[in-house]
Amino acid sequence: MSRHMACVLSLSILVAGANAGIVAYEGDAFPEAVGWTRVGTMDADRSLDNGWFVQSVDLGVWAPLPGGEQDQYNRSLAEFAGTRGFFAEWRVQTDGPRSEIDGVAPASFVLGGERGISFHFTIAADLVRFLRDINDPIIWVDIDPAVPHTYRFEIYGDEFYRFTIDGSEIVSGVPEGFYPTSDSVIAWRAKSWYEPNTTRWDYIRFGTIVHEPATAAMLLAGAGVLVLCDRRRQRRVG
Repeated sequence: MSRHMACVLSLSILVAGANAGIVAYEGDAFPEAVGWTRVGTMDADRSLDNGWFVQSVDLGVWAPLPGGEQDQYNRSLAEFAGTRGFFAEWRVQTDGPRSEIDGVAPASFVLGGERGISFHFTIAADLVRFLRDINDPIIWVDIDPAVPHTYRFEIYGDEFYRFTIDGSEIVSGVPEGFYPTSDSVIAWRAKSWYEPNTTRWDYIRFGTIVHEPATAAMLLAGAGVLVLCDRRRQRRVG
């Protein structure tokens, strides 16, 4: 193998190794059939639509009280306990109004656990609420209701976390403690508080990030190695 090809291979391994040990739900089966535990009122209308999992909820038999149908899915993160680089990414769209957010509706995505470390995302048609440490201010983000959005959360032990929407960083900082641990869980749902909604999930993926927060710098360094190899090759040829 030439030195040039060895450098290309080394960089390829670096890039490919950025994420490993990934669990993926791709919206092409009912969640309980592929490892998720279903909880809630168990009366929501559900369907599969060309790779989207669709939940339609309303007050149902629970009217007139606030808090109607709920359709939630849980999964343990114990297999990732102690992971120093962990991510969760999901793509979702809902037509529920922002007035539902006070009732933790219409859609929510939670990384939590019994030790009190929790990252809680509530998503309406045009607004997202992100709750972290009780001492941190609530993050509010306006979004375009006409299209689905991709949400990604990364956390590196107890050192650093980052939240992005459609690839743009919303907030980053230091978490209040290490995550994930043996009692950590991931949960997502659709819920009707006062208003009905239809929520569509394209995918949910989570798992290990091999590299620390300096991943981008490491990739750039890898690119630098490739450039250096090219220069050495050019000098050798010349």
